[in-house]
Amino acid sequence: MKEEKKHIGSKAFQKTIFIVFILGTIGLIWAALFSPSAKQRNNLVIAEKFNKESLSPLIKKHQKSHDIHTGIYTGKGGCLAVTGWTETKKDLNDLKKIIEDINPPLPIRWTVKVYEIEFKQLENEE
Repeated sequence: MKEEKKHIGSKAFQKTIFIVFILGTIGLIWAALFSPSAKQRNNLVIAEKFNKESLSPLIKKHQKSHDIHTGIYTGKGGCLAVTGWTETKKDLNDLKKIIEDINPPLPIRWTVKVYEIEFKQLENEE
């Protein structure tokens, strides 16, 4: 009587390994191309290019007496960032209008403060 030996290379086991491998590969490709971190990475590349070529030069050209900086922000899935301060709300609104007119490809995170009151107080003290 011959004993039938079952080994690890059976057809069913090979099919199972193949299916697990294919599903794992599909999962890795999805993560690399369509996951939130992939979207953020792509948006940061777009934001960096737009900031360097369009936004930063525009702000330097139109900047008044306020301290405005542009860059990228990793929040919101990767976006543009505008930070700094202005003397008046009108300056801030003008700044927003200038930037909106160039149609940024991504949302903008604004952290610009208005110091209108402080400047008026300083002028009154002088």
